[in-house]
This record gives sequence, structure tokens and C-alpha cells, in this order.
Amino acid sequence: MFKDLAQLGGLLGKAKQMSDAISEARERISQARFTGRSADGAVEIDVLGDQHVLACRIVSSGESDAVLAQDVVEATNDALRQLQAFATEEMRKVSGGLDLGPLQGLLGGR
Repeated sequence: MFKDLAQLGGLLGKAKQMSDAISEARERISQARFTGRSADGAVEIDVLGDQHVLACRIVSSGESDAVLAQDVVEATNDALRQLQAFATEEMRKVSGGLDLGPLQGLLGGR
């Protein structure tokens, strides 16, 4: 019986360590900054790891409004893809490659 309690205590300790590591990883992710660029380089978007857009820079304004709008979408999606890749890698490090299942979806990945 005491052996089982010791094993349970050890398991709870490991769970606490993993929880702390996940919290630290989430903090690193939320503070990371990513710059997305449109395919033609006309637009740059800065996004924080918490998925807030910080800035939009129009590098080239010689395009029509429709093309420029599409460039903004492309740049934003590029920044968000970078964020998702970073978040996935951070969580992979924390979990030691363990499949986090539904928890992975909390990162915004698809």
C-alpha cells in the first residue's frame, strides 16, 4: 500500500513538473514576435504569440486596393503559420514528443 502511495506521489510530482513546463512554454510562446510577409513582399505584418497583430507595414504601394488587401491577408497568414510552428515546437520540447492530443489544438494549429 505504501509503495502504491509513493508511486502516486511520484506521478503527481511529474504531473506538476509538466504543468509548470507547459506554463513556461506558453509564456515563451505568448511573448514571441513573428513577421509575416506577402508573397510579393509588398506587405509585412507583425504578430505576437498571443495572436495579436502589432503592426502592418506597406512596403510597396503601387498595387490596386484589391491586390494590397490580398497581400495583407497573405502576410498575416504567414505570421500566424510561423507562430503555430513555433508553438508546436515549444510544446513538443516540453512534452518530449508526446502527442498532446486535444491540448495541441489550444495552440491554434490545424
